[in-house]
Amino acid sequence: MYTEIGSVSAETLSALKALLPQMKWQTFGRDEMFIQMSGGCVELAQEIPELSGRFTEEWKQASFIKLRPGDHLLRHADTGYGYHIPIETSPEALSLSYVDGERIEHHLDVGKIYHTDRSIEHESFNAGSIDRTHFLLELK
Repeated sequence: MYTEIGSVSAETLSALKALLPQMKWQTFGRDEMFIQMSGGCVELAQEIPELSGRFTEEWKQASFIKLRPGDHLLRHADTGYGYHIPIETSPEALSLSYVDGERIEHHLDVGKIYHTDRSIEHESFNAGSIDRTHFLLELK
């Protein structure tokens, strides 16, 4: 589900963090699922040279996804491929994927870049004491 493909520079990580206060967050909740998303940041992300230069595929969407402490994104599958760049997290924040019935745990480190097949069932939860915020770049 998540394959580490490298890191972003400290400058890019700082630029992504600087965008967070500008975002308009929407909270989605159902049963035990809570997530905050801020979409519509393709144009802002394309202004960060490392992102626009490194990810030359056509972008479908760019968004920030936040799980506050105690939040849980329930098991689901999406479509397509994308990249996750963790902006803030703790060791207690995990993503799980399910491949051929096997549960695989992933801790995604800040500043690393992970390629993801979003069609594989996955879920995330934050058992830590700080927000788990990722930048997600979805490809067309």
